[in-house]
Amino acid sequence: MVIILNKTGAIGENGDSVLVVNLMSESVNRPFTNWVYPRINNFTIGSANFKATQPEIIEICSTTIASRCTESSCILMIGVVGVTANKMSNFRLMIQKQ
Repeated sequence: MVIILNKTGAIGENGDSVLVVNLMSESVNRPFTNWVYPRINNFTIGSANFKATQPEIIEICSTTIASRCTESSCILMIGVVGVTANKMSNFRLMIQKQ
């Protein structure tokens, strides 16, 4: 699976963004109220090149999915965090299953 954060704002006017992901097992013992939304200080997989003109890319291979998802299903939570003060971070998020 590939997750691409395409930073779409005008060059020089767009704020930078960071792509963060939490991948966790889902079970009957973990209700949605205990899911962990990814934040800049709490994530399991992330991409940050600190360039507002270049995309962020995360590729999650089957080995990573198998190691983090021990139950019959998995939860993939994706977060986009703007990191430039006082600037909007325009983006387009694309996800492709391989």
